[in-house]
Amino acid sequence: IYMACMLLIPLIPIFALITQNIILLDDIINRKAELMDIDLSVEKSDEVARLVSNLQQERSEVLLSVFVSNNIDSTVNIGLDLKNRFLQTDGSLDNISNWRSPAGEDIFRSKLRFQIRLDDFRKRVTENNDTMKADVVVEDAMLFYNYATKVLLDDLSNMIKSSNGSSTWRFLIAYKNILRAIESVGIEMSLGIRYQATAKLTNRNFARFIEQHKLSQEYLLQSETFLSDMRNRIKNVRKNKDFKIYDEFYKLLVKGEGTTFEDKTKKLQAILKYFKASVGVMNKLRKTFLAIRINMSKIIQKEISSVDREYVFGIFVLAVLFLISPMIVVLIRNAVNALQIFSSSLKSKVR
Repeated sequence: IYMACMLLIPLIPIFALITQNIILLDDIINRKAELMDIDLSVEKSDEVARLVSNLQQERSEVLLSVFVSNNIDSTVNIGLDLKNRFLQTDGSLDNISNWRSPAGEDIFRSKLRFQIRLDDFRKRVTENNDTMKADVVVEDAMLFYNYATKVLLDDLSNMIKSSNGSSTWRFLIAYKNILRAIESVGIEMSLGIRYQATAKLTNRNFARFIEQHKLSQEYLLQSETFLSDMRNRIKNVRKNKDFKIYDEFYKLLVKGEGTTFEDKTKKLQAILKYFKASVGVMNKLRKTFLAIRINMSKIIQKEISSVDREYVFGIFVLAVLFLISPMIVVLIRNAVNALQIFSSSLKSKVR
C-alpha cells in the first residue's frame, strides 16, 4: 500500500495534465469542424447567391421591357437582351449542385419544378402584347420574382451557419445584410419604374416603395456597424454617381414628381436613366459583397491553420506526458526501493 501511494501521488498532476489536454484537443477538433462547416456552407451559398443575383437582374429587365414596349423583340432598342438574361439565370440554376427544398414551398420542391414555373412566367410576360393587361402582368411577375428571391434568401440565411468561437460572425452578418440590401434596391427600382411609366402606384405599392428604400439603407448601416472595414466601401458606393442619381429619383418620386413628361422619348430617357443608375448601385454592392466573401474565406483559412497548430502542439504535449509518465514511475519506484533498503539497513544497525 505504501509503495502504491508513493507511486500514485506524484502521478496525479500528470493525469490532470493529460485529462486537461484531452479536453482541449476535443475542443480544438470541434472548433475546426465548425470552421470547416462554415466554410462549406458559405461555398454552397455562393451558388444560391448567384441564382438570386440573376433573378434580381431578370426581374428588373423583364419589368422594364414590359413597361417600355410590351414586346421582347423591341427590347434591343433599349439595350436589353432578355433571351441572354434568361440563359444566364438558367445557367446559375443548373449550377446548383445541392438543391434544397424549403419546407412548405411547393414550387421549390425540385429544381425542375422551379424551372417550369419560372418558364411559365417568362412566357406570360414576353408574349403579352395587350397594353391594357400590362399592369396585371407586371403585378403578377413582381409577386413571383419577389416571392422566389425571398424564399431563396431566407434559405441562404439558414444555410450559412455562424460560430460563437469564430471571428467570422461579423462578416457573416454583413454578408447577409448586403444581399438583403441588393434585394431591397431591386424591388424599389421595379416599383419606381412602374411609377414613372404609369404615373400611378396603389397606396400599398407606394408604401412598399418607401419601405424598400428605407430597408436597403438600414441593411447598409448594419453592415457598417458590424464590420468597420465596410465603412469605406459603402461610403464609396454612396459617393458614386449612380447612387446619387438613384437617390435623387427616389426623392422626386416620393414627392410625386418625376412622373409626368412632355413626350414618350423623355419618359423613356428618364426611366432608362433611373434603371441604369439603380443597376449600377446593385452592381457596386455586389462587388462589396464579393469582397466580404473573399475576406471571410481568408479569415476562415487563417483560423483553421491556427487551430491546426494548436492541435499539433496539443498532440506533442500529450506525447511528451505519455513518454515521461513511465519514466517518472520507474524513478519513483527506484527511489522508494532505495528508501526501503536504507530504512531496513538503519533498522538492522539499531538492533
